[in-house]
Amino acid sequence: MPVFLQKIAIDSQLIVSEIITLSKSIIQIRFQLDKKAILAVEALGLGPHLKLIFPEPGQQSIVFPDLNEAGKIIWPEGEKLAIRTYSLRAYDAASHTLTIEFAIHAEGIGSKWAQYAKPGDVIGALGIGAKCEYQQQYLVLVGDITAKPAISYILEHLPADAKGHAFIEVPDHSDMITIRKPQGVTLSWHIQQHPSLFPEMLIKSLNLPDEGNILIWGGMEGSLAQHVRHCLVDQFNVNKSDIQLLNYWRIGFAEGEFRRREG
Repeated sequence: MPVFLQKIAIDSQLIVSEIITLSKSIIQIRFQLDKKAILAVEALGLGPHLKLIFPEPGQQSIVFPDLNEAGKIIWPEGEKLAIRTYSLRAYDAASHTLTIEFAIHAEGIGSKWAQYAKPGDVIGALGIGAKCEYQQQYLVLVGDITAKPAISYILEHLPADAKGHAFIEVPDHSDMITIRKPQGVTLSWHIQQHPSLFPEMLIKSLNLPDEGNILIWGGMEGSLAQHVRHCLVDQFNVNKSDIQLLNYWRIGFAEGEFRRREG
């Protein structure tokens, strides 16, 4: 059974310091934080993420909402802010910098902003959090291009003795970027098909241990996540409580028009 973590509120401006186009599908942006802002990132938290506040077109100033004790956003009266959730790719407390990777799409507030971003541009950040914690389980990571940053972060921060298998489905071969990982974790890349063959690929390639704790974590398109959940339960007899899949996006819905389902 995974251990769930609490969300920790922050309130910081992020200033663009470096922009790198990593592949056909990914833009990596490094940000400078306010000197006062320190992210309380759990060392073994899976998929730490931030809520990013994007300015209106042509504006540089950021309006921050409040967070109540439960971590719920309290909107400024009369305003609806452009807030989207993004996974943390890297964080350096000493230099007060963090890195976010944006998947390139034709639509979406975050993707459009990233494609036109330049050094000195400003966005806001609040609500660092992670859903659950790694506790020496056999770890299976599954995700499409939108989950690649989170999976990359997890692999790079696992203990050296971790065991598991990571599956990442990407649109293009250029997206298969080297990721540092423990020797006991296998990394499998797959080129995206239409429709996706992710469940079939798992049936063919996934080998779970006969004994011990298992944790399956990932994120992908909503209907695909549902198919993968059914596959893991029906084909591999995985307990539903050991599956933590997030609906990162959904076909036919604009970014931000649906709620992420967990579990």
